[in-house]
Parts: sequence; structure tokens; C-alpha cells
Amino acid sequence: MLRKGGKSKTLRYLDLGCGEGLDVILMAKKGAEAVGIDFSEVAIKRARRFARKERVEAAFVHGNPLRKKIDGRFDIVASRFVLHTIRNVYQKRFVETMMAYTKEGGFNVLVYHTTYANGKLIEGFQLNLESFYLKKGWGVRASKEEFSGKGFTHGKPLHWKYVIAQRP
Repeated sequence: MLRKGGKSKTLRYLDLGCGEGLDVILMAKKGAEAVGIDFSEVAIKRARRFARKERVEAAFVHGNPLRKKIDGRFDIVASRFVLHTIRNVYQKRFVETMMAYTKEGGFNVLVYHTTYANGKLIEGFQLNLESFYLKKGWGVRASKEEFSGKGFTHGKPLHWKYVIAQRP
């Protein structure tokens, strides 16, 4: 719940590339109106099953986040570990889609790998994500690169980054 001028309103949360829906379900448990969309039909079926098991109300949509339309605008639009998997030519459009779903004063939260499983640095649009948001008039509230140790399947260092941007 958000408080504004003494009134409570329900936080609206959208997860683009939600996978099996863990973040969506966690937000729904905290009282948010939570929606997740994913390209994988199997992941969406698992997310729905998990939500029923956890007894939370959350919406899960199967489809391409760049093509499938979701109704309304959201306080938080998030995407974790998806951006680096999208072909470079579609990354800007993906972030613009996130921005379009965000309410005034709302936030985009992106988390993505900055190295491939083989240890090679990821190149592309995400390297300039902060400046992209700033050029669009958004505020970058946080941005940090992290190291999470070596991957469990390949033994190479795993680096990732998060960016939190706020719509004016």
C-alpha cells in the first residue's frame, strides 16, 4: 500500500520477463496489484500454479512483452535478468516499453548481467542505460555494478548491474 495525503492506494507492480513469478508473488503478498508477463508458456503456467499454492492473487500473462498489451500504468515496472538476453536491436524498445507502462513518479527497476557465462563482457544498449534515462528526463535514483562470485555451472565470474530510474 502507498500512502498519499493520508489516503492509501494499492501499489501497482508489473514484471516484464517474470519467469516463474517469484517477484510478482512476493509483491502480491505485500498487498500490491501484481502482474507478470513472460515469453515462456511453461513459466507462466508454473507461476500461476505457484500463486495458487501461495494463496495470492496475481495476474500472469503469456506473451512477448514487446507485443502483448497490458492495461494501465504501474508504480513499479521491473525486469530482472532479462535485458541482457534480448538482442541488442530490441533492448532500447524493451526499456521504452517499461517506461510507457510507468506512472508519473513511478519507477523502473532493471537488473541484468554485465558478463556472459564465458566471462566475456556484454556489449550493447545497457552500457548506456543511465544516460538514456537522463536524456528522456527521468531521474536515475540508483545504479551499481555487483559481483556475485563464480557461476555454479561454468565457474566464470558473474557480474551484474541494477538501475533504478524514476519517471518525472
